[in-house]
Amino acid sequence: MSVNGVALAAAAICLVHGGPAQVPAAATAVVVEAQISPDGRTVAFIRAERSTPGEPRGLFLVSFAGGDAQSLVAPTEMLTHVRWSPDGRQIAFVSQPASGTGGIRILVVPPEAGTPRTVADVAAAVTALEWSFDSKRLAYLSGSAASPSIVDVIPAGPSRAGFPDLSPSRGQVSVVGATTLFVGAVGRDQQSLTLSNGRETWIDLSTPASNTRITVMPIGTAKILAPPSWSADGKRFVAVGETQEHGAEVFAGALPLTVSDRPDWVGAPPPQVRRITFSNP
Repeated sequence: MSVNGVALAAAAICLVHGGPAQVPAAATAVVVEAQISPDGRTVAFIRAERSTPGEPRGLFLVSFAGGDAQSLVAPTEMLTHVRWSPDGRQIAFVSQPASGTGGIRILVVPPEAGTPRTVADVAAAVTALEWSFDSKRLAYLSGSAASPSIVDVIPAGPSRAGFPDLSPSRGQVSVVGATTLFVGAVGRDQQSLTLSNGRETWIDLSTPASNTRITVMPIGTAKILAPPSWSADGKRFVAVGETQEHGAEVFAGALPLTVSDRPDWVGAPPPQVRRITFSNP
């Protein structure tokens, strides 16, 4: 992918958000990114304890079923690009001093806790980060580089494992009429469609081979702030979203779908998509 392609993909993601977020005045902590583990059981997410620019961010884990979040990396620096390894044994992320200058590192940490290990020092901002399919290497784009750099996480001999398409958006974005569409792969034969009409956002799951499509995160659930992350089997997903009642949090959904209503409403039936983090009780 060219540098221009990377920049366009990053810019297009902003269109999915549907404009400035309506964050409640009382909200302080905000979830920035979330990714579900390959087995669909655990969600890793990055959270800033305050929504002010340059606020340090920490890395946390929470069960897909919900519950108390576990701190994995303390919020002392700016963290981005949380990525589970395909085998689920390590989590990669990028760390940079809150000042925004110097000291950019790519680190990995086991989900059962431990000391993060630096696998690469990077001279310029990281714009994309992906694991190889065998969980032994990381590829990243940094600064204006047109091609990725590759770093060994686990020595793997002379062979080179394949990588997913490397881009900040990890997918394709297009505008169809008044609707912005983000397309991401789910497993081998399905696509995740994140859509926005400028006022509302929703997520569909499409199976091109059978020309079928279902809505898995309906309009009115939350304003989606980033494309969803899916488990390896395509049965579970998480997405960062916000509502008028609370700031950015992690929402989780599972297939098959059940009858639901918007999360957080008193007396509502169990939703197909539910909030699993509570950063601002």
